[in-house]
Amino acid sequence: QAVKTINSLIHSDVFATLDIVCINAHTKKAYLVKSAACPTFLIRKGRLLQLDGHSLPVGIIEEIEPDCIELQLESEDEILMISDGIHLQEVQYWMQTREKGNVHEELKQLMQILNRRVREDDSTALLFGLEPLLN
Repeated sequence: QAVKTINSLIHSDVFATLDIVCINAHTKKAYLVKSAACPTFLIRKGRLLQLDGHSLPVGIIEEIEPDCIELQLESEDEILMISDGIHLQEVQYWMQTREKGNVHEELKQLMQILNRRVREDDSTALLFGLEPLLN
């Protein structure tokens, strides 16, 4: 309902992507709401799982139906959310070369990879580990 309200407020010639994740620590479930957003990645046991949506951006049409994805989380899962300035190949390279540490150190490693070239678009990444939330 919140996405539909936002959509009605900005419905005009303006539109925006929307990428939301909500985590229920009691049920250990994550809920992703995506409207034309870049993929979100679930990192589980060293594997990179890409979670895509296919809905239109908010604000582009009167009635919007965002993609909703439900995940059952495991204790060592990580979630990586990125903006469109980051390429999938950069994320894959980071996965191959990263040294496990705390989330801050791992995100710093990704930023070092991203800083190797001039960015044509903003490059925002959000990485969070779920273990402290789920235990």
